[in-house]
Amino acid sequence: MSGMEMMLLNSFQEWDKNGITPEILATKDNIGNAAEALKNAGYIVHHISFENTSINKCNQFRCLLKENRYDIIHIHPESNFFLYTLLSLSVGHKNIVRTFHSLFKIRWIGRVRRHFDRIMARFLGVKFHAISDMVADFEKTQYNTVTEKIYNWYDSNRYLPVKEEDAQKLRKQMGIKAEVFVLCSVGNCSAIKRHDFLLKALAIFNDSVDNWLYLHAGDEQEGFAERKLASSLNIASNCQFLGAVDNVEEILAVSDVFVMSSKLEGLGNAALEAMGMGTPVILTKVPGLNDLLARVPHSEGVDPTPEGIADGLFKVYSMSSSERRLLGMKLQEQVKKDFSMPMGVDKYVRMYRSMILKN
Repeated sequence: MSGMEMMLLNSFQEWDKNGITPEILATKDNIGNAAEALKNAGYIVHHISFENTSINKCNQFRCLLKENRYDIIHIHPESNFFLYTLLSLSVGHKNIVRTFHSLFKIRWIGRVRRHFDRIMARFLGVKFHAISDMVADFEKTQYNTVTEKIYNWYDSNRYLPVKEEDAQKLRKQMGIKAEVFVLCSVGNCSAIKRHDFLLKALAIFNDSVDNWLYLHAGDEQEGFAERKLASSLNIASNCQFLGAVDNVEEILAVSDVFVMSSKLEGLGNAALEAMGMGTPVILTKVPGLNDLLARVPHSEGVDPTPEGIADGLFKVYSMSSSERRLLGMKLQEQVKKDFSMPMGVDKYVRMYRSMILKN
């Protein structure tokens, strides 16, 4: 499930509390694994595939908008975003928001097209929104697009600190001894996550420390390349590849540190969740994560290399358990203040209502 889908999944009641009933349109051929969970949470989920655009699909989209007369059309995907804009305007919907979630570095032909799309959308009155400082700066620099910033949130009702004794009980249930140094990552094995850098860092760490365990939560790639890399580095016995899990908060609770070794991020929702649990974090100094490092001073930023990540691990490992818990408490206080779910939803509601009043 993507970060945006998780944000929607955990926030339905907050939207409802603010008098907003969001509906979701899935536009891929496959409606996606999150659809059923979103329906169960209370959302109405529609499905029109735009992977191969046709007049019939455009008409289906227009009919959906005509039948429901939405107050706001909020477009998230880059693909077909200008088409969705034109179709929305064609049936009288003027309140359109376009969110930028990440940094889209593409070839010059694609940049020209996206520049044109943004110029025309701006001319047609589309409101632009970015999820982080880095994304906003990139859009401004690359496309001269001015955005309103509303940061991603984490589920501040779910990801909460646990008492030390409760964490130790969870460790016992998972078969993890109290004295073991546990690190974790949460995310699929896409190249952008650079788990190979983390595994190579662990090989360096393993030269000096042997009583450690790595918990990898997230879908693996076909062929299990990361497991094979762990074996070749002689650290496989210290690594547990858990696949997709539904108990992320328990994995964070038993961990001494969370590591995000990404090449870039829109913002880094999994890191927010870890800090919300009071788990110390190690983040690579890369676009997107630099925003968190700047806004959450007690997060640990490292060079985006195996050696840099290893240095971060040694630093956290050298702390006492009480020092790590104190650090985690500071992180939890900071992210709850700036990235909580109620605060994020409230900012969207204010943006939506200002657009409706304007038009």
